[in-house]
Amino acid sequence: MSAVHEGAEGDRKRNKKRALVVIAGLVAASGVGSLAFAYWTESGTVTQNAQNGTTNNLTITADDVSATLLYPGATVALSGKVSNGNSSSITLETGVDASVTDVVDSSGTSVAGCDPSWFSVTGGPVDVNTAIAGNGSTNFTGLTLKFTNLTTTNQDACKGAQPVITYNAS
Repeated sequence: MSAVHEGAEGDRKRNKKRALVVIAGLVAASGVGSLAFAYWTESGTVTQNAQNGTTNNLTITADDVSATLLYPGATVALSGKVSNGNSSSITLETGVDASVTDVVDSSGTSVAGCDPSWFSVTGGPVDVNTAIAGNGSTNFTGLTLKFTNLTTTNQDACKGAQPVITYNAS
């Protein structure tokens, strides 16, 4: 009988060892799971600086209209070229427009009594959404300069004067 009793005691010891091994295995597995979970939820940050480039301005070259005589009520067609000095292409999102910003004599001095508002530029903006290749250009037309005929105002001060036309391309 004592052999049977020792066998039952031995089985309990073996079962206890198995239970300890299983518990140890579960503890070890849960520790690895915790480590893996911690690894996947780690985070970090990095800050990096980049350098923005610079661009060249567009160049606008107007066609010469000096041979055309302006008088009250007269109109003159304006045209020219927009050049892109950048290596990459650009798009004229708002196009080309112009306005009269001054009226000068042959020496470049503003003419008293000749108001720039007596001149108007119509037809603009032109060439909206026009792409200009890198280091390329595009011609523009479609603008008209007009010397308004004011019937109640003496415009003699504008005789021989030159309206200064300011172009804008963007």
